[in-house]
Amino acid sequence: MTAPKFTPGPWVVDEYEGAQSASGELIMWFGGYGDAGCIVKDADRALIAAAPELYEALAPFAEFERVRNAMGGNTAKDGVLWAVNSSAGSAEITAEDLRRAIAALAKARGES
Repeated sequence: MTAPKFTPGPWVVDEYEGAQSASGELIMWFGGYGDAGCIVKDADRALIAAAPELYEALAPFAEFERVRNAMGGNTAKDGVLWAVNSSAGSAEITAEDLRRAIAALAKARGES
């Protein structure tokens, strides 16, 4: 997997100014105040700020698949890869979930 080209996190998103890295580097400028610029919803602001951490959280899944393939393992085909079922509920991660994670990481790196 190639290294990401985006500014590393954490990012801080201000209500009016835009997004900045922890070192103060401007990531995104919203273009001014009120009607003069871009209005960003609180939920979108939170997603923008979380983008680097989301990337970091997904990266191990893509690396796992890369290493498994390099060792001659089968690539994820179809169906459930991991599953849990308990009194707390049930959840599963499918091959499609893994493919979507790998595609999202490639998109974040500018590869697709």
